[in-house]
Amino acid sequence: PTQMRNPAPAAVPPRNAMDFYLLKKIITPFLLLPGLFVLLFLLGGLRSLWRGRPGRGLALVLIAAALWVPATPPVADKLLRPLEAGLAIPENPEGDVIIMMGGAVYEGSPDLSGIGIPSQGTWERIVTVVRLQRRLGVPVILSGGQVHPAQAPPGPIYRRLLTDLGVPREMILVEGESRDTLENAEFSKALCQAQGFRRPIVVTSALHIRRARLKIGRASCRERV
Repeated sequence: PTQMRNPAPAAVPPRNAMDFYLLKKIITPFLLLPGLFVLLFLLGGLRSLWRGRPGRGLALVLIAAALWVPATPPVADKLLRPLEAGLAIPENPEGDVIIMMGGAVYEGSPDLSGIGIPSQGTWERIVTVVRLQRRLGVPVILSGGQVHPAQAPPGPIYRRLLTDLGVPREMILVEGESRDTLENAEFSKALCQAQGFRRPIVVTSALHIRRARLKIGRASCRERV
């Protein structure tokens, strides 16, 4: 058999290459949305200040700051942290079915086994569902339908990826009618009743859990989130 060899230590790039890398990381966000709007407001504000219009210039600079500051990682983390406070993953989750609340997908993106891939947040849910299903051996309900008429239903994309990752196709049920979190809860509850499931486990993102619990309560469900 072929033996793997440890690669030789990589050469440290010259200093000017590292400086170019940092410069690229600083400039690139301003060339994409929403950074481009931030740059336009900032340049407009500086131009107004230069032409002796302090009121307008200051207003534009403040708008640029209001758009940019919340998007920076340290500030964004502090703003999102309260939504995840007090949440804990169960050490030994138990149930007779797993319900995954749908998330965003890039429906036209090519993939290894078809067309359409999930967003990063939806990928995290899919990976969690696969791990839970392997541990518990229970069926999976994929909840999420077409929000807009021109949009492709996400359920088949979720199902394709779950089967790619080893979940048996016959263990996957697709609820493809819901358009929001409340309908996720209502239609999943109806499907659970029809299939005789009594102890569902709901998988969603941490930022979505509090809203999911509220909507599940309105649907009079007893899922464990």
